Amino acid sequence: MSRERRIAIVTTSRADYGHLRSLIRAIQADRRLELRLLVSGSHLDPARGESVRDIEADGAPIWRRLPIQAGGDDERAALVTVGNAVLAVAPILAEDPPDVLVVLGDRSEILAFGLAALMLRIPLAHIHGGEVTGGAIDESIRHALTKLATYHFVATAVYAENVIQLGEDPARVFTVGAPGLDGLDDLPELSRAELLAGFGLDAGRPTALVSFHPVTTEGRASAAAQADAILAAIAKAGLQAVLTGAGADAHGGLVDARFAAAAAAQPDRYCFRPHLGRTLFVNCLRRLDLMIGNSSSGIIEAPSFGLPVVNVGDRQRGRLRAANVLEAAPADASLAAAISTALDAGFRARCRLAVNPYAASGPQSCGERIKEILATVSLGGDVVKKRFRRLDGQHA
Repeated sequence: MSRERRIAIVTTSRADYGHLRSLIRAIQADRRLELRLLVSGSHLDPARGESVRDIEADGAPIWRRLPIQAGGDDERAALVTVGNAVLAVAPILAEDPPDVLVVLGDRSEILAFGLAALMLRIPLAHIHGGEVTGGAIDESIRHALTKLATYHFVATAVYAENVIQLGEDPARVFTVGAPGLDGLDDLPELSRAELLAGFGLDAGRPTALVSFHPVTTEGRASAAAQADAILAAIAKAGLQAVLTGAGADAHGGLVDARFAAAAAAQPDRYCFRPHLGRTLFVNCLRRLDLMIGNSSSGIIEAPSFGLPVVNVGDRQRGRLRAANVLEAAPADASLAAAISTALDAGFRARCRLAVNPYAASGPQSCGERIKEILATVSLGGDVVKKRFRRLDGQHA
């Protein structure tokens, strides 16, 4: 019997772990495969909610913990974190390389793991490539990972075309849907009253879930101004809000400080949580009245619950979106108008009929489909060598 195929998966934040969870479980259940889970980034940061505890609670075996977070909350600290990631992962992958390394998305520190795989000739599998988010540096990082990757698992046919347009071989591009949608219905359900009581808020008042991250192409002043604009619009609309912590981007701490201060000053209107965890977050999507911010979860997961989403600013510009998403500029008037529409009964009825463009087709879950491909695809020989494929089908 041949040895188990060793599949290493990198997770550096609460955001990517939610999307990787079903794949991790599928690999664990397959006797042909050995899971090697590398946990790093904000998972290990108490200031960001120490979401490694979610992984531990799921019973996923952690192969290596790699602390990489640099002190500080600016672009320099983000860059140092990327350098720390290279230094942390290089000896581990060099001494005991897996058969394939799996990464997801577009966070800056993920680029370090992709570079390590390239330099050490380890096949790289990238999930959620080909997507367009013109308002963030994530766009460049995502496409850079596409060029580093051997195999690509994309969410939609449009994104498959984008990856192929970057010169990748269509035979190595698999349209599988968004793995973060797997298992949403399997999570424990809370009633609206239970959920809001846990946040210290009134179940009888309209309530927003707010998930806002700094726009990494715009800087500190923009992050502060947009966070303040969201709080002002919520107050003007008479809403309550569950405020979540920003991701570990430059100036994310500034956003958190604004939200924490609002919750401290008005605990009957706001509840701030640096990290909700998957179960609470999904119940917010299921039970609350609308979502406000610029998180990809408003684009990818929220349509599955028919939740109205007010997408603020440019961070998600270019991503495919369902009919539940409203666009708003980060200014009071635009936000106020979008919030009013999101609360309108007619619009809410249309949201409940929204078709999620990221949902997988067919009976298999997305995680199962990715696992089966990873279990059977070629990983040996010169598979890491790539040729640039032109749109006419010829190789350059």
